[in-house]
Amino acid sequence: MLWPLILFNIDHHNLVMLYTDRIKFVCLQRGEMAVRAGTFKILSSFLVPMFLNSICLSAPVNTYHDPVVFHGVNGINPFPSKKFEKQKIIFDFVPFYHYAYSAKNGSGTKVPEGDRISRWNMIGLLQGAEAAPGDSTSTQPGGFLGDLTPTLSNAFIALSNSSGIGRNYTEETFTDSTQTLGFYSVPIDYEKFGLRGQLNIKFGGGLGIRARGGFAYYKQAPIFNDQTPTSTNYGFSNVDAMLTQTHLMLVAQREAIGNEISLNFDGQTKTGLEDTHLALYWTGRFGMNDEEGNHVVSVIPYFEIGAWLPTGEKKDQNRAFSLPLGNNGFAALTGEAALNFDFPGTIQLGIGGNFSIFDEKKLRNFRVPSSLNQEVIYPWTTTVRMRPGMSWSLYGGFKGEDFIEGLSFYFNYIYTRHEEDGIKVLENASLFKPGKLEDESVWNSQMIHFGLDYDITKELAFGAGVQLPVTGKRIYKTTTLQGNIRFRF
Repeated sequence: MLWPLILFNIDHHNLVMLYTDRIKFVCLQRGEMAVRAGTFKILSSFLVPMFLNSICLSAPVNTYHDPVVFHGVNGINPFPSKKFEKQKIIFDFVPFYHYAYSAKNGSGTKVPEGDRISRWNMIGLLQGAEAAPGDSTSTQPGGFLGDLTPTLSNAFIALSNSSGIGRNYTEETFTDSTQTLGFYSVPIDYEKFGLRGQLNIKFGGGLGIRARGGFAYYKQAPIFNDQTPTSTNYGFSNVDAMLTQTHLMLVAQREAIGNEISLNFDGQTKTGLEDTHLALYWTGRFGMNDEEGNHVVSVIPYFEIGAWLPTGEKKDQNRAFSLPLGNNGFAALTGEAALNFDFPGTIQLGIGGNFSIFDEKKLRNFRVPSSLNQEVIYPWTTTVRMRPGMSWSLYGGFKGEDFIEGLSFYFNYIYTRHEEDGIKVLENASLFKPGKLEDESVWNSQMIHFGLDYDITKELAFGAGVQLPVTGKRIYKTTTLQGNIRFRF
């Protein structure tokens, strides 16, 4: 079956047609047709399928709320332009606005942003009490395993008496698989805006260095929607829904619990620096001719090695809606490789991949679940040693340079995945369940990006772009709008 991809060329007179079962290159030039098939047959089983299922971006990050961070309207753009090869310094200023109206959970289902991992289980706070701090004040009579806070202890007594099970409960006692009884669903008004930029300095022989960074403001304003009134699943323990609401779900109770476990449930706003990325790269250009000696394509490899520097604001563990402006204080080694194809007078195609490998840190007062039934809200803290899992991307895209004189178009498809974090509990290890956090740390996203820029002069260009979500798991479904001011010297 033929899947044609039709692309218009830069001067309105050329038309390119590519077929995925075999590559045909057809130029209609002012009424003149030339067919060049043999040179491109070897690309048919490789280039187009990878292009249609792959990406062109900045080094991958560990931020589920902003899974693909661009510092230019065309991404990282490993498509070198012969038109501007004499310009050795390129500076991009990128104002951006970023927002989400929903998220994807672990099954890939659309949910409110706060339900990305799960709905919030308030009854789960009554479990795993052995991990409660030994000096916490408790109104619970003796014999109870561990110490709960006064509000949680009172809730435990009331709910235990209502179910007739007393204090010798099991982990399964207060669990509603429908995630309604004692659960919140939490939509969030989330947005972020700021200014990003990148500096690209080209040396001789294809070598260059690149620096990227930015600063941003974000807002998370949550709404707590109690799901208890919708619950019909009481058979597992016969817990009274009214008592559950009275002792756990009212605003006053939620705030009291938050104060007692030092977890702030208010919305969060923050302004600060994002992480900084530094990289050294090399690129080359190798021409290829057809049987008649005509230049038909340039093959352009691209290699990059770099590092994320943790200059961004970190997440506050004691604020439920705090977010990091970067990789949450972790540095990372990054690498990228791409293979690009420049068809003279038509388009440039590119495929590639990149990765970020993070360092390891010892973190104190880190919230870890003490029960497998705890969802999103973890009441107790401990000391852990943590290494975020590797983030990596595959990508493919094309660039139509000067498809209208001075105006260039960019398209990227990006698949990004963050692998499982490694978390080792260093204090009271037997009382905590870090494996739950590790399982929930995996996420992936698929994004598409469109960009345009217009060359005012050879030194100055203006541009705009949009990044749209396709699908993913455990991510915010984010849309990013961006402008671009580019200087070349």
